[in-house]
Amino acid sequence: TENKIKNILKGLGSTEVYTLSLVPKEFVQKEALKLANPLGKETEYLRTSLKPSLNQAALDNSGHNEAFHLFEMANIYLPRKGRLPKEKSCLAGIFSNYSYREAKGVIEALFFEMNIKVSFTPEESMGFQASRRVVIKTGNTTLGEFGSLENEGLIYYELETQLLIDNCKEFTAYKPLPKYPPQIEDITLVLPQKTKVGKVIHSIESVDKRIDTVELTDIYKNAYTFRVYYQDPKKT
Repeated sequence: TENKIKNILKGLGSTEVYTLSLVPKEFVQKEALKLANPLGKETEYLRTSLKPSLNQAALDNSGHNEAFHLFEMANIYLPRKGRLPKEKSCLAGIFSNYSYREAKGVIEALFFEMNIKVSFTPEESMGFQASRRVVIKTGNTTLGEFGSLENEGLIYYELETQLLIDNCKEFTAYKPLPKYPPQIEDITLVLPQKTKVGKVIHSIESVDKRIDTVELTDIYKNAYTFRVYYQDPKKT
């Protein structure tokens, strides 16, 4: 499953990187495990997150004008009082020169290929821009986070590898094609700033059970065009 995840991301134009597990003090949270005999200040601690290392890798490559996406699947070491740290495998990545929607589309494509149905719930957190971070869930299980980092124009995500493996479905469920064609309509709405498009789509879908699909197809300034598919299984 790990190889499948990596191959999906590579197919989406991403580049796998490997960063060091040993990091400087400013890269870790409090109570991180410190080596008794480190080789230097740059390798004193076991990392508690992949974010600082991937952030640094993106900044080291910031001279590239083209968009790039770096990802890594590796262990982090979470401190436990009086015990050895807990090792946890994470999948993390960082986007440079991507728009928020483009980067989110890559993550959505990953979940689509793994047959995992997810929801994105806005939630503020330190280190991320206001209103630019979401928690990713499947059912009641939190898989990880995604959002724009402060001041650097970079977009970061981190997901727990084991939860991805547990929720990945090798085969998707299919249903017969409907006998009757859908009626398709485009609706353009002028939305105020800070309107969450996901909530608008959900509101449209909840109007009537015959609304099968709602897609955002175009954006011009504050005008958003949605394509609505009306579908009845028994008649036109």
